[in-house]
Amino acid sequence: MAIRIEKIETGFAAYFPYELKDNFRTTFKTAKWNGQLKRWEVGPRSGKRLEQWAAEAQEAAEAIEQEAEAELTEQDLAQIRNELAKIKGDIEAAQERKEKLAEVKQMLADARAELDEAKQALTEEKAAADEVQKDVATLLANVCDMKAVAEAHKAMIKNQGIKKAWATKLYREAQEVIEAQHDKLRDAGFVSEGLEELENFNVNRTDRDNARRVTEADILTITKIDD
Repeated sequence: MAIRIEKIETGFAAYFPYELKDNFRTTFKTAKWNGQLKRWEVGPRSGKRLEQWAAEAQEAAEAIEQEAEAELTEQDLAQIRNELAKIKGDIEAAQERKEKLAEVKQMLADARAELDEAKQALTEEKAAADEVQKDVATLLANVCDMKAVAEAHKAMIKNQGIKKAWATKLYREAQEVIEAQHDKLRDAGFVSEGLEELENFNVNRTDRDNARRVTEADILTITKIDD
């Protein structure tokens, strides 16, 4: 701040940088500090000497002011640099996170494409297997009575585990139908995995020989009898 002198009722008031305080008090030993108005005050007889002191000290006051401004500028510059460094760090962290997320996104996309491809392949394989199963069922129908096999299979499932003579009789009758139809298949030179299991099941061992676990696919699993 520049040195400023102001006339007051009791004399004169002086405003100047804090750094000039000691020099001022040495020059004006009777000067008083007004803490409320933040100024130094001298009597009316000190006006001319105060003007002379102000003129001599003005250059120093300006230098002090420039130095203070320079210090403020350095502080501002340091703060700006710190903020820029933080922003740069945040940007780098965001970029790194973005790159990692992009990698994860690509991995998920690749996995999804692979899963879709596997699902499509499974669908096609199932469809092909269904067609083969239909073909096998058609061929078997030319040799065996597959309707009789299906009904006998249901009868075995229905009567297994029932501790009654009539249920055992129905189970074994159904088993005889299975065996008769399987004989026809064997005569043609083939054997059915599922029919072979059913005809050899023990009616009293449902814990081991459970007709329910034999599926249509098992019955249609045909192998050629070796000569």
